[in-house]
Amino acid sequence: MRSFILACALALTCTSSFAQNKAATPPLPSAVFFDDGFAHVLCARLDADYDGEIDTGDASASWLVIDPATLSVVRSQQFEWKDVKVTRSGSSLEKDVLDLVIGKEVVRYQTTTLTPLGSLFEGKIFGLDASQDLKTLWMSERPSFTEPGNVIEFNVDTKQTTIIPVGVNPQQVSYHQTASGLEQVLLICEELFGKANGTFSIVDLKTTPRAQKVIEVGDTPNYFVTDGDTAYVVVNGSHTIVMVDLVKHEKVGTIDAGTSGFDGPREAAVWFDPTLKSKVLLVSTFDEEIRIFNLQTREHIKSIKLAAKPEGIALRGNDLWVTQTFRKDTYEPASDVAIYDLLSAVSVNDLETPSLPKGILATSGSVRLPFEPGSSVIITDITGRLTALSAVVSGSQTIDCSMLPHGTYLLSNGKESVKLMR
Repeated sequence: MRSFILACALALTCTSSFAQNKAATPPLPSAVFFDDGFAHVLCARLDADYDGEIDTGDASASWLVIDPATLSVVRSQQFEWKDVKVTRSGSSLEKDVLDLVIGKEVVRYQTTTLTPLGSLFEGKIFGLDASQDLKTLWMSERPSFTEPGNVIEFNVDTKQTTIIPVGVNPQQVSYHQTASGLEQVLLICEELFGKANGTFSIVDLKTTPRAQKVIEVGDTPNYFVTDGDTAYVVVNGSHTIVMVDLVKHEKVGTIDAGTSGFDGPREAAVWFDPTLKSKVLLVSTFDEEIRIFNLQTREHIKSIKLAAKPEGIALRGNDLWVTQTFRKDTYEPASDVAIYDLLSAVSVNDLETPSLPKGILATSGSVRLPFEPGSSVIITDITGRLTALSAVVSGSQTIDCSMLPHGTYLLSNGKESVKLMR
């Protein structure tokens, strides 16, 4: 009986790392983030004929909380029939809070219960972010698709606003503090469509009026992610990722996404690859791929083929969660989130005939490895942290894991990976 339970537990822990495992969602999953150990997936409103009216087959925006261990939905809610800006929300996950634009309202939610805590602001808001103490909001305001917009700095307690004029079609906005203590608000403006003059702005929060450095980045910037004092700006129409130094306020490089036409890059994340021992940039593209770039060389090193066109991505240890938003070719709504093991860098198509066991149950102190003889093996825990154990007895191709605490680990030789359960 105990062996059966352990076998079931092993099978369960294997589900979160291989790409053919997917979490079903309502249509148009577009954003994913992690809070308190759970995956939060936001699905956009499905308005098939774009008439603003709910018709047969349409669906309101929704919010799902998914247990990564079982891929089951533990909480969910469907919003009212309103335009919910699910992709550029603001959060302070240390305090379990998410702010969302719902119609013309900014509404604050508790992420642990999905309950609304109140309406904070009304306006034509596209994106927003919150300070860590939740007392200040920075919101990108779009009066129209042709007029210059604003960043509205809003004090939640006093209701005082500071208006910061910006370019046309402001989009994602985010608070950032550099290692040296510079406090900034970062912003992308798509500018006039077809003009290829989109901008990335750095607003100095310690100046009055707010000083602003505007950097031209190309055709339709769509997203940015920061890592330390560098911003990586995803420029969809130019098919590039522009690197910006947030201290010097200047472009320091450009990465060619390798896409074309309407298949450009969408979102990005930075991950430390323990095999390369360097950071890489993961970029979702409408070419149905996650493209991976070595940030030291800025070279495209590999891709993960997807089953649909992705939008949002998020990391949990060595697992990459990808919202599959639109079907290939047809652009019909897709309805799932796929999970990829980045140490294996495998795709759905690659895993139709796996060559390795999904997991090993270590009932004794030593384990025989399924890799090539003499392989150097990296062992990480379930959160992606390296363990002190990495030596391989090359003669017998075994490893002594008796000193490892009980738990779930990942063994990788840089090419293939297997789960280990102690």
